[in-house]
Amino acid sequence: MPPVLPDPLFIDLQEAVAGRYSLERELGRGGMGVVYLARDVALDRAVAIKLLPPDRAGLPGVRERFLREARTAARLSHPNIVPIHAVEDTGRLVFFVMAYVAGPTLAERIATGGPLPAADARRILRDVAWALGYAHQQGVVHRDVKAENILLEIASRRTLVTDFGIAQTIGGDDDAPLAGTVPYMSPEQAAGHPVDGRSDGHSLGVVGYLALSGRLPWPAETREELQRRWAAGPPEPLATVAPHVPRALARAVERCLARDPAARFQSAEDLAGALDHLAAEPGELPAPLRVWLTGDDRSRTGVMMWTLGTGLPTILFLLTTLRFEGFPWVPAIVLGLASIAPAVLFGVGRINRTRQILAAGYTRNDLILAIRRYTEREREELAFAIGAAPSRLGRWIRRAAWGSLGLAVTAALALVVVPDSWHAVKVMSWLFLLAAGTSLGAALAGSFIPGRAIPSRERRTWRERLWNGSLGRVLAAVAGWRLGRRAVPELTLHRPTEIALGEASEALFRALPEAHRRHLADLPAQVERLATEAVRIRAELQEVDDLIERGAPATLDHGAAADRGGPLAAARATLAGQLRETVVVLEALRVGLLRLHAGTADPASLTTDLVAARALASRLDGLNQASGQVQGLLEVSISTG
Repeated sequence: MPPVLPDPLFIDLQEAVAGRYSLERELGRGGMGVVYLARDVALDRAVAIKLLPPDRAGLPGVRERFLREARTAARLSHPNIVPIHAVEDTGRLVFFVMAYVAGPTLAERIATGGPLPAADARRILRDVAWALGYAHQQGVVHRDVKAENILLEIASRRTLVTDFGIAQTIGGDDDAPLAGTVPYMSPEQAAGHPVDGRSDGHSLGVVGYLALSGRLPWPAETREELQRRWAAGPPEPLATVAPHVPRALARAVERCLARDPAARFQSAEDLAGALDHLAAEPGELPAPLRVWLTGDDRSRTGVMMWTLGTGLPTILFLLTTLRFEGFPWVPAIVLGLASIAPAVLFGVGRINRTRQILAAGYTRNDLILAIRRYTEREREELAFAIGAAPSRLGRWIRRAAWGSLGLAVTAALALVVVPDSWHAVKVMSWLFLLAAGTSLGAALAGSFIPGRAIPSRERRTWRERLWNGSLGRVLAAVAGWRLGRRAVPELTLHRPTEIALGEASEALFRALPEAHRRHLADLPAQVERLATEAVRIRAELQEVDDLIERGAPATLDHGAAADRGGPLAAARATLAGQLRETVVVLEALRVGLLRLHAGTADPASLTTDLVAARALASRLDGLNQASGQVQGLLEVSISTG
């Protein structure tokens, strides 16, 4: 499917923040602005940018209210409040940058899935109560607590409160006392009276009633209609409309809905304390990717044991009979097939498993990122178990493995050229089996007692090399053959900015007319080349940060510390600059493709960006000094740690 093209406002904002933030797509629009998903380039994290459209920025009071939301929320620092990272007013463009929450709003969750289980609703209400309690302690009343302003982060199961656009300081003056969403208003708020934290508690009770029953306690579109419903009496009891709700939870929600503020919980902390705790944490990887990574481990072990157990005798048989006349082809073919058949079947099964992952909406990049995260966890566990430096025993085991492998290869070659002597063949055969067995045993022991330093993040595993290379592309293409339209994965992985930019540019390039693609035939290769370099640079930058955390000085100091601090500080500055420059060039290519789709540019306009991409890629290819410097510092840190 062709990519969804953004509006001109998207492109204008992207040009204004190029190099700092990389916009991906629009998340939504509301009365107070447009929200875009973006990435913070320097910190490599997803963010949301809320932009006040220029046509509204000039309206009386709108700009001030927009900036007031940012300033109010920016001074609230709580795990259950969406944090504000930056506020900018460039004159024409007014926006603020906040954390991106990957997940639906509570309203969307209820609309698609119906009433929530009691345990989930209890946890959400508790988290919101904690956030409101903190805001009240800072003297801020939200005044617009509703299901649309409650975000549910899928990966961490956190609940976050957002949109402090009409928040009010307790005891302060306000120019819009009746602002709010009608069905969620407290009686005192609807009447225009001063409000405090108990008003937010009432609104949270409405949220709880909706989450547990799927319906509002007092559905109304105007304040007058809402007041009439209040006069008619309390809402239908939760025990009637939601029989699954525990009595204690129903009583807590109904207490929040009391018309008299004195009858409600007197603080949000009191409400949070009345709710039970839930602490169900998900795995660090989505379940489909965990299954893909580890689900076939037992089968893989069995296949390896079978292949080695039958393969070594098969190799020995072939080597000892190869030079004789009347070579037994039939036994050789049977033994060969018996050796590799389980491996072939296992490979077919792995391709089918990969097809399931691709059908679930994940991509080859997701597989590579999952491998990296899994490898990083193994690396951390290994570092805890054995420390950074290998033991002397581990080094001897490693040497024994390589030495035995060399001896096995030598014995195998000797079997072909030894004289026609049964004794010589027998000796070489036993030497081959002994050396091969020793090498395998030492390799197995080396997995428990490593003989080399723990590999750095920059050093890839064989699995990552496979899926990141040409063979991985072929395997992904085979697994995804004729798969058709794919679902959107429920849980996604964090993609580094450079990978996200590469995927976006590739999708935009594929959607171009064929004539444009021919004119820009070199663009995909340059994008992939730069994205690969950016991945390498980011990994090395993480290595430098690791060294800093281990205590290496990060700045130039006088005396002995400067010997180590100077190269470290220089390496980090160099890598950070290279990463920023690479992402800026990738971003320029993507914006050029967007303009090409929008009809405001032609293929020739991308020539300058392509020339810059080629020049930067060539320069990065020749800049291996930073990599060597990082590895040298790492080795020094390991040897002296």
